Amino acid sequence: MAEELAEGPAEGAVQGAAGDHHVHHHDRPAHAVSRAVEELRRRGERATAARRSVLQTLAGHAEHLSADDVAEMLSSEGVHRTTAYRTLERFTELGIVTLRQVPGEAASYHLAAASHLHAHCRICHEVLALDPESFEAAAEAAAQSTGFQLDLQQSTLIGRCARCAA
Repeated sequence: MAEELAEGPAEGAVQGAAGDHHVHHHDRPAHAVSRAVEELRRRGERATAARRSVLQTLAGHAEHLSADDVAEMLSSEGVHRTTAYRTLERFTELGIVTLRQVPGEAASYHLAAASHLHAHCRICHEVLALDPESFEAAAEAAAQSTGFQLDLQQSTLIGRCARCAA
């Protein structure tokens, strides 16, 4: 895969600014929050003030935020750190928030939006968006051979970006 990235966006890279990851998180923050609240209600979940604050915080930032980042940003609004952590965990379970885990870094979160897979450069830490459809055959092969059900929306591929591979 590093070889593919070195030659430009890999087949299946989500286009934007060279696979720009941030364009996939939220088109308009208020709209993204509204969609998330609708999804909460559709699933029979409450849309409390604290939950809305977590959604607004995530929607207001293009970059991934750690749970500590979210808790710190919401402390002035009276949202307790534990509430922020539990809310992020529940939203991840519901698929409203996407969790990105990279070895050696704090887990980070963003609102689930356009379906995309994360490609994380282990050298410069750039994050690119990849089209998960490009990896469905591999996910299906893993399921058939091992029974493991890969969640592409929650997956991060680690390698080198085109700049670092050059």
